[in-house]
Amino acid sequence: MTTSRMLPVALAIALVGGVAACGSSANSEAAKAAYDECSKGEKSLVRLSGSAVEVVVDGDDARAYAGVNKEIDRMGEGDVDALGDGMSVLIAIWGGTQCLVDETGYPGSWDQLKSGESWDGWRYEEIKGAGSATTFRFVATS
Repeated sequence: MTTSRMLPVALAIALVGGVAACGSSANSEAAKAAYDECSKGEKSLVRLSGSAVEVVVDGDDARAYAGVNKEIDRMGEGDVDALGDGMSVLIAIWGGTQCLVDETGYPGSWDQLKSGESWDGWRYEEIKGAGSATTFRFVATS
């Protein structure tokens, strides 16, 4: 193909790429706005990944979260010193997820979220990793 014949093809590819990037940019901006609002706080587990905002529980946080039920049981037995890192992680998960529910306009409460569910330009995914590692992902879709 000659250079003169390639020019229209190159322009078409650039145009399609530009239109796709605009949609992607809007999704990234929506995700960034939710992230900016929900990543505040000393113990935030909220992360931004392109057009997704995630509450990420991994590494030391996942290990601590694995022991939260024992902490709760001990607290129920009157051991006020049982409040530990697991409970801090649980509170950070709840806080981040609740904030994202509010910021994305989810029509229910945080405990009603179902992986794969979509609403008003957002999709929710819950991704289980090894052990107690989990990612709660809110993806901007439009």
